[in-house]
Amino acid sequence: MKFELLNDAITVTRYSTNDRPPKTLYSAGLNAKQGSKLRAILCGIDLKKMKNEYINNNVEGEGHSVYDIQINKDSKSIYVYFAEEPSIKKLDKFISGILPKNQNGWYEAY
Repeated sequence: MKFELLNDAITVTRYSTNDRPPKTLYSAGLNAKQGSKLRAILCGIDLKKMKNEYINNNVEGEGHSVYDIQINKDSKSIYVYFAEEPSIKKLDKFISGILPKNQNGWYEAY
């Protein structure tokens, strides 16, 4: 699953494990308040100070995330495995707050 957050929109795309094409599950523009909040979050992120990965070695499981973040001309790919990083947590909370509450079927096999 890919969550693409831009300055003015969000898109959620599900990718299959077979030959099916990607499927857009949700796509919407951000309103002025959401856009302002996103800019405030991004202004607080210093990509140069962030690590390439945040890993909790005390947990074993299959859940992980990769965040490809670009702010102005700086970009970084950050791998997160059962760990919390404050800036990433703010982005996750923002994304969760703007997605529809009913996400039935988003995580079903495709």
